[in-house]
Amino acid sequence: MSNLKVRQLQAKIRSMFEDGLDMYGISDHDKERDSKILTRCLAAFAVFSETGCSAIEASSAVWDGRDDNGIDAAFFDQAESQVVIVQSKWIHAGSGEPLAKVISNFAD
Repeated sequence: MSNLKVRQLQAKIRSMFEDGLDMYGISDHDKERDSKILTRCLAAFAVFSETGCSAIEASSAVWDGRDDNGIDAAFFDQAESQVVIVQSKWIHAGSGEPLAKVISNFAD
């Protein structure tokens, strides 16, 4: 993905979801602050896209932290009687993929 597209996507998901996110565990001085926020925004976007819920509902479905087994968001879509579970990882380059061990942990 081009750098321009990555920046456009980054700006869009921040504007849609960042204000509604729980920032627990992300200090102002965290070296990975930007990546952690974007990863949470991406998780909210996945919930929003899959369920059609509001941006606030999608943001509220996000949590992230230690010992969460890779789950970054979970949402119960009452209309569809389904639970949506999300693992996300923002990659600044716009290409690549999460480590296999991270995906395995989530799947297990």
